[in-house]
Amino acid sequence: MKKFLQTVFDTYCKKYCFILRENEFKPLNERRGTLHESNQVRFFLNAYEQQGGNVITWTELPVIQLRHRTRAKTAHIDGFIVDLDRKAIIFMEAKRFSREIRIDELKSDMNRLFDIRNEYYIKEEKFKGLDLLAFDAYAVALADLWMDDEKWKEKVFPCWEKKASILENAEASTLLAKEREVIPDYHLLFAVQPLFKAEKYLALRKEHLEKGTEPASLDLLPWADEFGFENCLAEVRLSLSK
Repeated sequence: MKKFLQTVFDTYCKKYCFILRENEFKPLNERRGTLHESNQVRFFLNAYEQQGGNVITWTELPVIQLRHRTRAKTAHIDGFIVDLDRKAIIFMEAKRFSREIRIDELKSDMNRLFDIRNEYYIKEEKFKGLDLLAFDAYAVALADLWMDDEKWKEKVFPCWEKKASILENAEASTLLAKEREVIPDYHLLFAVQPLFKAEKYLALRKEHLEKGTEPASLDLLPWADEFGFENCLAEVRLSLSK
Protein backbone atom coordinates (compact mmCIF):
# COMPACT_ATOMS: atom_id res chain seq x y z
CA MET A 1 0.00 0.00 0.00
CA LYS A 2 2.88 2.32 0.75
CA LYS A 3 4.33 1.87 -2.74
CA PHE A 4 0.92 2.36 -4.33
CA LEU A 5 0.31 5.61 -2.43
CA GLN A 6 3.70 6.84 -3.61
CA THR A 7 2.51 6.22 -7.19
CA VAL A 8 -0.70 8.14 -6.48
CA PHE A 9 1.33 11.06 -5.11
CA ASP A 10 3.52 11.06 -8.23
CA THR A 11 0.39 11.15 -10.42
CA TYR A 12 -1.03 13.94 -8.26
CA CYS A 13 2.15 16.02 -8.72
CA LYS A 14 2.17 15.42 -12.48
CA LYS A 15 -1.31 16.96 -12.68
CA TYR A 16 -0.06 20.13 -11.02
CA CYS A 17 2.93 20.17 -13.37
CA PHE A 18 0.64 19.77 -16.37
CA ILE A 19 -1.55 22.67 -15.29
CA LEU A 20 0.95 25.10 -13.80
CA ARG A 21 4.19 24.33 -15.65
CA GLU A 22 3.44 22.80 -19.04
CA ASN A 23 0.41 24.97 -19.80
CA GLU A 24 1.54 27.95 -17.69
CA PHE A 25 -1.95 28.38 -16.25
CA LYS A 26 -1.89 31.01 -13.49
CA PRO A 27 -4.92 30.52 -11.22
CA LEU A 28 -3.68 32.93 -8.55
CA ASN A 29 -3.57 36.62 -7.98
CA GLU A 30 -0.90 38.63 -6.20
CA ARG A 31 -1.61 36.72 -3.00
CA ARG A 32 -0.06 33.32 -3.57
CA GLY A 33 -2.19 31.80 -0.84
CA THR A 34 -5.23 31.87 -3.09
CA LEU A 35 -4.75 28.29 -4.34
CA HIS A 36 -7.47 26.70 -2.22
CA GLU A 37 -6.85 23.36 -0.51
CA SER A 38 -9.97 21.92 -2.13
CA ASN A 39 -7.86 21.60 -5.29
CA GLN A 40 -5.39 19.41 -3.40
CA VAL A 41 -8.19 17.08 -2.38
CA ARG A 42 -9.77 16.97 -5.83
CA PHE A 43 -6.51 16.30 -7.66
CA PHE A 44 -5.46 13.61 -5.19
CA LEU A 45 -8.82 11.85 -5.47
CA ASN A 46 -8.57 12.03 -9.27
CA ALA A 47 -5.05 10.58 -9.13
CA TYR A 48 -6.25 7.75 -6.89
CA GLU A 49 -9.13 6.97 -9.24
CA GLN A 50 -6.73 6.95 -12.17
CA GLN A 51 -4.39 4.46 -10.48
CA GLY A 52 -6.75 2.58 -8.21
CA GLY A 53 -9.34 0.64 -10.19
CA ASN A 54 -12.49 -0.08 -8.16
CA VAL A 55 -12.64 2.87 -5.78
CA ILE A 56 -15.24 5.15 -4.23
CA THR A 57 -14.23 8.76 -3.58
CA TRP A 58 -16.03 11.58 -1.78
CA THR A 59 -15.30 15.12 -0.65
CA GLU A 60 -16.46 16.88 2.52
CA LEU A 61 -17.80 13.68 4.04
CA PRO A 62 -20.02 14.51 7.07
CA VAL A 63 -19.21 12.53 10.21
CA ILE A 64 -20.90 12.66 13.58
CA GLN A 65 -18.33 12.71 16.36
CA LEU A 66 -20.19 10.67 18.94
CA ARG A 67 -18.34 11.86 22.01
CA HIS A 68 -17.28 15.40 21.14
CA ARG A 69 -16.99 17.06 24.55
CA THR A 70 -20.48 16.84 26.07
CA ARG A 71 -22.54 16.24 22.93
CA ALA A 72 -22.34 14.84 19.44
CA LYS A 73 -20.96 17.13 16.74
CA THR A 74 -20.98 16.94 12.95
CA ALA A 75 -17.53 17.27 11.40
CA HIS A 76 -16.43 17.03 7.76
CA ILE A 77 -13.54 15.00 6.37
CA ASP A 78 -11.90 16.75 3.41
CA GLY A 79 -11.55 13.59 1.32
CA PHE A 80 -12.58 9.96 1.65
CA ILE A 81 -11.62 6.89 -0.38
CA VAL A 82 -12.85 3.30 -0.28
CA ASP A 83 -10.43 1.09 -2.21
CA LEU A 84 -12.38 -2.09 -2.90
CA ASP A 85 -9.46 -3.85 -4.63
CA ARG A 86 -6.90 -3.24 -1.87
CA LYS A 87 -9.41 -3.39 0.99
CA ALA A 88 -8.36 0.01 2.28
CA ILE A 89 -10.10 3.14 3.52
CA ILE A 90 -8.35 6.51 3.22
CA PHE A 91 -9.25 9.53 5.35
CA MET A 92 -7.80 12.79 3.98
CA GLU A 93 -7.17 16.27 5.33
CA ALA A 94 -5.59 19.16 3.42
CA LYS A 95 -4.20 22.54 4.33
CA ARG A 96 -2.35 25.50 2.78
CA PHE A 97 0.79 26.29 4.76
CA SER A 98 0.35 30.02 4.23
CA ARG A 99 1.03 30.79 7.90
CA GLU A 100 2.67 28.88 10.74
CA ILE A 101 -0.68 28.40 12.43
CA ARG A 102 -1.77 26.21 9.50
CA ILE A 103 0.60 23.49 10.72
CA ASP A 104 -1.22 23.44 14.04
CA GLU A 105 -4.56 23.36 12.24
CA LEU A 106 -3.52 20.34 10.16
CA LYS A 107 -2.30 18.65 13.33
CA SER A 108 -5.72 19.27 14.88
CA ASP A 109 -7.46 17.84 11.82
CA MET A 110 -5.34 14.70 12.00
CA ASN A 111 -6.03 14.32 15.71
CA ARG A 112 -9.72 14.46 14.90
CA LEU A 113 -9.30 11.52 12.49
CA PHE A 114 -7.80 9.48 15.33
CA ASP A 115 -10.74 10.45 17.55
CA ILE A 116 -13.20 9.38 14.86
CA ARG A 117 -11.32 6.12 14.42
CA ASN A 118 -11.45 5.42 18.14
CA GLU A 119 -15.18 6.01 18.24
CA TYR A 120 -16.25 4.04 15.20
CA TYR A 121 -13.75 1.18 15.09
CA ILE A 122 -14.07 0.26 18.75
CA LYS A 123 -17.75 0.88 19.43
CA GLU A 124 -19.55 0.79 16.10
CA GLU A 125 -17.49 -1.32 13.66
CA LYS A 126 -19.66 0.23 10.94
CA PHE A 127 -19.20 3.51 9.08
CA LYS A 128 -21.32 4.86 6.23
CA GLY A 129 -22.60 1.35 5.50
CA LEU A 130 -19.09 -0.15 5.45
CA ASP A 131 -17.88 -3.07 7.56
CA LEU A 132 -14.82 -1.40 9.02
CA LEU A 133 -13.22 -4.67 10.08
CA ALA A 134 -12.96 -5.70 6.42
CA PHE A 135 -10.63 -2.80 5.56
CA ASP A 136 -7.30 -1.40 6.65
CA ALA A 137 -7.40 2.36 7.16
CA TYR A 138 -4.94 5.18 6.53
CA ALA A 139 -4.84 8.91 7.17
CA VAL A 140 -3.44 11.04 4.35
CA ALA A 141 -2.37 14.63 4.91
CA LEU A 142 -1.84 17.07 2.04
CA ALA A 143 -0.36 20.54 2.16
CA ASP A 144 1.16 23.11 -0.15
CA LEU A 145 3.57 25.94 0.46
CA TRP A 146 5.01 28.89 -1.45
CA MET A 147 8.63 29.64 -0.68
CA ASP A 148 9.19 33.35 -0.14
CA ASP A 149 11.05 35.59 2.28
CA GLU A 150 9.35 34.22 5.40
CA LYS A 151 12.09 32.46 7.36
CA TRP A 152 9.85 29.84 8.98
CA LYS A 153 9.09 28.32 5.57
CA GLU A 154 12.76 27.52 4.99
CA LYS A 155 12.58 25.08 7.91
CA VAL A 156 9.50 23.19 6.75
CA PHE A 157 11.05 20.92 4.15
CA PRO A 158 14.04 19.55 6.09
CA CYS A 159 11.79 19.09 9.13
CA TRP A 160 9.06 17.41 7.11
CA GLU A 161 11.39 14.91 5.48
CA LYS A 162 13.81 14.39 8.36
CA LYS A 163 11.32 13.94 11.17
CA ALA A 164 9.03 11.80 9.04
CA SER A 165 11.88 9.52 7.98
CA ILE A 166 12.74 8.92 11.63
CA LEU A 167 9.15 7.92 12.31
CA GLU A 168 9.02 5.85 9.15
CA ASN A 169 11.81 3.59 10.42
CA ALA A 170 10.15 3.03 13.77
CA GLU A 171 8.81 -0.42 14.55
CA ALA A 172 5.18 -0.97 13.53
CA SER A 173 5.05 2.28 11.60
CA THR A 174 4.74 2.64 7.82
CA LEU A 175 4.69 6.42 7.69
CA LEU A 176 5.45 7.89 4.29
CA ALA A 177 6.17 11.60 3.81
CA LYS A 178 7.20 13.31 0.58
CA GLU A 179 7.67 16.81 -0.77
CA ARG A 180 7.77 17.95 -4.41
CA GLU A 181 8.45 21.30 -6.08
CA VAL A 182 6.10 21.39 -9.08
CA ILE A 183 6.91 24.91 -10.24
CA PRO A 184 9.60 27.28 -8.91
CA ASP A 185 8.93 28.04 -5.23
CA TYR A 186 5.66 26.07 -5.09
CA HIS A 187 5.84 22.81 -3.12
CA LEU A 188 3.38 19.99 -2.49
CA LEU A 189 3.65 17.98 0.73
CA PHE A 190 2.20 14.57 1.42
CA ALA A 191 2.18 12.10 4.31
CA VAL A 192 0.37 8.87 5.11
CA GLN A 193 -0.14 7.28 8.50
CA PRO A 194 -1.76 3.90 9.27
CA LEU A 195 -4.96 4.31 11.25
CA PHE A 196 -6.16 0.72 11.46
CA LYS A 197 -4.84 -2.74 10.60
CA ALA A 198 -7.76 -5.13 10.31
CA GLU A 199 -5.78 -8.37 10.59
CA LYS A 200 -3.87 -7.21 13.66
CA TYR A 201 -6.99 -5.84 15.33
CA LEU A 202 -8.93 -9.06 14.80
CA ALA A 203 -6.03 -11.10 16.19
CA LEU A 204 -5.85 -8.89 19.28
CA ARG A 205 -9.59 -9.04 19.75
CA LYS A 206 -9.52 -12.83 19.51
CA GLU A 207 -6.79 -12.89 22.13
CA HIS A 208 -8.94 -10.77 24.45
CA LEU A 209 -11.95 -13.00 23.93
CA GLU A 210 -9.95 -16.14 24.66
CA LYS A 211 -8.80 -14.57 27.92
CA GLY A 212 -12.36 -13.60 28.76
CA THR A 213 -11.54 -9.88 28.79
CA GLU A 214 -13.55 -7.07 27.26
CA PRO A 215 -12.28 -6.25 23.73
CA ALA A 216 -13.93 -2.81 23.54
CA SER A 217 -10.80 -0.99 24.71
CA LEU A 218 -8.52 1.57 23.12
CA ASP A 219 -5.69 -0.75 24.14
CA LEU A 220 -6.52 -2.62 20.94
CA LEU A 221 -5.35 0.35 18.89
CA PRO A 222 -1.84 1.07 20.16
CA TRP A 223 0.21 0.58 17.03
CA ALA A 224 -1.16 3.48 15.02
CA ASP A 225 -0.64 6.14 17.69
CA GLU A 226 2.85 5.32 18.94
CA PHE A 227 4.61 7.04 16.04
CA GLY A 228 1.69 8.96 14.61
CA PHE A 229 1.69 11.62 11.95
CA GLU A 230 0.51 14.13 14.54
CA ASN A 231 3.85 13.62 16.31
CA CYS A 232 5.63 14.45 13.06
CA LEU A 233 3.72 17.73 12.82
CA ALA A 234 4.49 18.51 16.45
CA GLU A 235 8.19 18.05 15.73
CA VAL A 236 7.96 20.36 12.73
CA ARG A 237 6.13 22.99 14.74
CA LEU A 238 8.63 22.73 17.61
CA SER A 239 11.63 23.17 15.34
CA LEU A 240 10.02 26.23 13.73
CA SER A 241 9.66 27.87 17.11
CA LYS A 242 13.36 27.55 17.93
